[in-house]
Amino acid sequence: MIFGMGAASSRGQVHRIPCAFVTKGERDMPWTIKKDYIADAAARKPSNANAVGKVGPRNAKMNAEQIVGHPHARKFRIKDDDGELYYEGVMVITPEDGPDADFRPLDDFGTPNAGATTIEYQRPDGTWEML
Repeated sequence: MIFGMGAASSRGQVHRIPCAFVTKGERDMPWTIKKDYIADAAARKPSNANAVGKVGPRNAKMNAEQIVGHPHARKFRIKDDDGELYYEGVMVITPEDGPDADFRPLDDFGTPNAGATTIEYQRPDGTWEML
């Protein structure tokens, strides 16, 4: 069996997953916005003015429903430097994506679109962890 590249965990361990279980679309690190707290209610969806349903990056191979229903999906939320919540969404992240993958929604959309500065991911216990 061929294995994909590994990603170091916070403990320095390298985790490898079989390439057969990671599709090309997953390695694109797709994300979608589920809630837009700063949306212009009159703007069409999805758009920069009302991001509900927006999918990224531009080359994403999954649609919003596929991202949300994916077994590697993780919930995130994006905030500004005052802690104001701007967006909530879901991202598909696999160990092969590397340690910076978690910042993709913030870097791709949150910062350039709204000046957001932080991203948090929901832990299995329901609490949120800021990266």
